[in-house]
Amino acid sequence: MRAQFALALLALLAALTASPRTAEAQTCPPGFYGPSCLPCPGGAANPCNGFGVCSDGLSGTGACSCLSPYVGVACQFALTELNPRQGLAAGGFYLWINGEGLFGATTVTVGGASCPIVIRGETQIACVTPPGSGLHQPVQVTVDGAIIIPALLYFDYYGSDCVAPKILDAATGTCVCPQPPAGEYIVDTNTCATAPIQPTIFLTAECVALDPGDLSKRLVRFGYENRNAQTGLPLPLSYGTETMVLVNDLDAGLASGAPLQLAIGIHGNAFTFRYAEGDSVAWQVKDPATHEFAVASPEATTRTCDEGPAGAMGPTGSQGPMGPTGPEGPTGPAGPQGATGDTGPQGAAGAAGPQGVAGPPGATGPQGPPGPQGPQGDPGPGATSLTWSMFIPLFVSPYAAATFTPGQAISVTRIQVQSSLTPTNCSRNAVVRVGDGTAAGTRTLAVVSAANDSGPLAVDYSAGTPLTVGVSVSAACVVPPAGGTVVVQYRVR
Repeated sequence: MRAQFALALLALLAALTASPRTAEAQTCPPGFYGPSCLPCPGGAANPCNGFGVCSDGLSGTGACSCLSPYVGVACQFALTELNPRQGLAAGGFYLWINGEGLFGATTVTVGGASCPIVIRGETQIACVTPPGSGLHQPVQVTVDGAIIIPALLYFDYYGSDCVAPKILDAATGTCVCPQPPAGEYIVDTNTCATAPIQPTIFLTAECVALDPGDLSKRLVRFGYENRNAQTGLPLPLSYGTETMVLVNDLDAGLASGAPLQLAIGIHGNAFTFRYAEGDSVAWQVKDPATHEFAVASPEATTRTCDEGPAGAMGPTGSQGPMGPTGPEGPTGPAGPQGATGDTGPQGAAGAAGPQGVAGPPGATGPQGPPGPQGPQGDPGPGATSLTWSMFIPLFVSPYAAATFTPGQAISVTRIQVQSSLTPTNCSRNAVVRVGDGTAAGTRTLAVVSAANDSGPLAVDYSAGTPLTVGVSVSAACVVPPAGGTVVVQYRVR
């Protein structure tokens, strides 16, 4: 089956590598360039990986004009986002960098200082920010030898660059307005402008029931609260207070038929309240300037301290649970003897007699079929070399070909790549990468001929570590390698 696939692949590659130029028009189809009509970087089907414009045609150079922020020979690299975009001057926190083609990142710098990489992936990496200062510090990432400098992606250090009157908030690393002076509040968080607080006093009076069954235990509560006249909200440093009077004292005053007045001092301020009955029943407070009574405040309660009428009877409750069972009664007298019953069933058979003398042995029967072979056990430490192989049809674009997760600790001892086609006239050789995503656990092998060998290796991996084999760098050749078999030799540690 593989041989048939390889023959079909060779026929396809022969058609691709043959010049697609037509005899009549002497032109190259879109996605091909130069006198030999070579495919553009990223492949003729998707030139420049879809993130740029290829210089194709007979006079084309095959160079990709990448769209921002993509860079690279085939527009395969990009930085698209930084998170966070700002931080404390002391550094020491994670900077997440999003983009494309970042798996092969080797170094990151912020404002020229190294930002050590701690997490690595194809579309996201993370590094620990170095100490620094100043705004708009450029971020540079080196991937496969190419320095990426994205436009408009900069990092801001806080700590010494807050514009007065703002100061640094050490908890968040941002510039904030200082605490306003006493008696003022911040009206503009951009300029930190303040304005005097203009308080107003709201007075309230309401009935408080301490015991619904005893009117003598009902109180009338009076109170006030300072509020901001602009917002209507309680002031940050304000407080409420209250004074209570027994209802019995109020009843005695109301019995005379005249409105009851109470003079109450609250935190050094004298207020006169009265309880009036008319179209509405409400507590009123005397205005010190006009000496006129008015409702205490918009929040003043208009309830009286009289006991309301009895409410309607509630619905019948559900039936309670069944009570416990009573004690057992005394045993009754014995009844008359019953009639004779039917004959019972036959008894069980007796014990078997002794075994007779054994007869002569019979003839040997035919041999049965062999049983299935048991499963092969795991190889022990120091066993002979094992192999993990996979087939890579094309080397013209980066991709992951296979993933292997060993059940035991292993050591990779050699990587070999056999190509059905010998790469010819290459400006860039394809590279096969084997590893676990870390720098220490990753090995590469350039495909420069039909047979390629890494030589002896000793790369150790723990049990359960996923390993990936794939093409990390695409080939740029007149005849690229194809129909490749990758063999990874390893042994159990």
